[in-house]
Amino acid sequence: MSSDWQKLADLWYRKREVYATHWADEPERLHLSVVAGAPYGGPIATVRNEHVFQPVRGNLNPELQTWTSAGRLVASRPWVHTGLLAMGWSSQERLVCVFTNGVVRTFSVMCEELHHFTVDERIEKTEGGAILCSLWSSGVALLTRKHTLFANHSMTRSGDACHRCADLRISRAPLCLCVLSAPHEES
Repeated sequence: MSSDWQKLADLWYRKREVYATHWADEPERLHLSVVAGAPYGGPIATVRNEHVFQPVRGNLNPELQTWTSAGRLVASRPWVHTGLLAMGWSSQERLVCVFTNGVVRTFSVMCEELHHFTVDERIEKTEGGAILCSLWSSGVALLTRKHTLFANHSMTRSGDACHRCADLRISRAPLCLCVLSAPHEES
């Protein structure tokens, strides 16, 4: 039994299996999907990755699916949207899906659509669409093809929550986009 124990610096710890996972049934699911896991062992959302060629199995229509962290299906719904740029979870455990045209859709854990709004009409009409996105617990940031940065400080609406940032003065698109949240809500 001593092989269960591991040493980390001056401390010994043991990893126990709390429950059996069910992900082994379909290992390709996670490799062929866009996956978003909620923090602290919360739900996991998957949707077919439209940029990856996939063999046809079963249902041809893609679905948004939510799972427990152990791999049990919670809910699903047909997925009719294209251009998914990013997917993640808000601080209220709402699934947030951001699309290249600047549209944000939020869903409950049961895959019910809660909100649907466009961050800014200029993203699609004059900026050529979004190419990068970063989510934080209560907002979304989008970088467009013309290297304009939009920040929206709400997951339910745009309008006064949306801000077009100053010119970034970059000639090429960055490889990634990351929002550094303030350590306190008042900051």
